[in-house]
Amino acid sequence: MALPPGVEEKAGKVALAFTHRDKVDALFLTSVVSVVRRFGWPTIQAYSGPGVDAVRNRVIQSFLDKHPDKDWLLLCDADVFFGPPQAIRLLQAADPVTCPMVGGLVFMDRTPLAPSIFYYNGEGILESADAYERDALVSCDGTGTGFVLIHKTVFESVGDKFGDGQRPWYAHGLRINGIVHSADLAFSHRVRECGIPIHVDTGCRVGHIKQRLLTENDYLQELAIRPPPLPEGSHTLETSPLNLGARQGDG
Repeated sequence: MALPPGVEEKAGKVALAFTHRDKVDALFLTSVVSVVRRFGWPTIQAYSGPGVDAVRNRVIQSFLDKHPDKDWLLLCDADVFFGPPQAIRLLQAADPVTCPMVGGLVFMDRTPLAPSIFYYNGEGILESADAYERDALVSCDGTGTGFVLIHKTVFESVGDKFGDGQRPWYAHGLRINGIVHSADLAFSHRVRECGIPIHVDTGCRVGHIKQRLLTENDYLQELAIRPPPLPEGSHTLETSPLNLGARQGDG
């Protein structure tokens, strides 16, 4: 099947990378095999224990050092489910200048479910979005590493600005305005500090393999029954302070 206009040239300049803990889910393995068969992409994989940020940094360095003929790195976690349609969707959106980092729509396994789309709040802290435009290329301040296509110039710019010899890109525990952030958000923060735009294509729907396969349908079903937010300053229960200073009969 022919690729959409403008995609074929970019597709020939991609490497696929992921980290894993020795064993991977069959759905993820199926995902990798499907895109490698479709596009013939070289894969960079590495075993990661607790220090996944350090391993991701080594994977990126390997991409830059060993694949000089590739312009794009498709980074993914080993617990996502995707296929050629999702890869093509990101390739259609990607541009070295205007859209050099674009992620798919992945939902985080938390209560309530939330998309991996982040914005700075009023205190400069990255928070997940409450809502998003569907089937659109959304500009944001951060996204995860579930399924994200990144141009090599992003790694070069961040490495030049923040290179410390060990964790120039992913740095778990980085404090941003006093709050500790995950390695994914630390990288996004550094990308934005370099003035580089970040996008998420909400039409690129990617499954998240947890106890069940989390998808946008799960999020929409939960959203439909989610109670509306309370007005600012209100409380769920009427409470009154307890007077513990005196006992009955004290006088």
